[in-house]
Amino acid sequence: MPRLLFDANQAADNTFLDEILSGAKFASATFTSRVASNRGTKADRVERTLKISLVDENQRQMAPTVGRNWMIRKRNGHSTNARDGVTEVSALLEHEQLLAADAGNRYDEVSLSIKSESNETTTIAIDTLRDVFTYPVSDGEPSIHYYYEKVDGRLYAIAMQDGLDLNRIDPYEVHECLNASIFGH
Repeated sequence: MPRLLFDANQAADNTFLDEILSGAKFASATFTSRVASNRGTKADRVERTLKISLVDENQRQMAPTVGRNWMIRKRNGHSTNARDGVTEVSALLEHEQLLAADAGNRYDEVSLSIKSESNETTTIAIDTLRDVFTYPVSDGEPSIHYYYEKVDGRLYAIAMQDGLDLNRIDPYEVHECLNASIFGH
C-alpha cells in the first residue's frame, strides 16, 4: 500500500505560467509526426520534426497568445485535441508566411517553447498543458529543507489562488514528522 504525504493531485502554479506567457524573449513552434514502429513494439517513433523559430516581436507573441488560449480553454473545462492544436498554430504561421499552405497537415502534434524576458522557460502542448518544475541534482540526498526552500516562495501564492488559508509551515517540524513516520518501517 503506497503512503502518500500529500494528495496525488498537483496544484497548478497559474501565476508562474502567466508570468512566462506575458512576454516572450524567444519562442518556437515544433511540429512532430509519429508512426508506429516497424519493430513490433507499441512505442511510436518520430518520423518528421519541424521547428520554426519565431523571430520578430509579432511572431514571438503568437506562442504566448496560443498558449494562453489553450490554458483558458483547459481552465474552462473545454478540451482541445492535438489535431486542433496543429491546425490552430499552422494557420497562424501560414498567415505570417512562416509555413506553406496546408504544410501543417503533415504533422500530428505541435508544441510551443517560450522563454520569457526574465529567462523563465516552458514548453507546452495541448496534452501537456501544465507547469513543470525541475530542481538541480546534487551528490547525495538533499535535506527536506533544501526542497522546501525551492517552493516556499510560490507555495502561498498557489494556496491563495485556490482560496486556501495556509498557515506558515515549519520545515524542521515536517522533517521530524517524516523521520518519525517513514524511516524505521
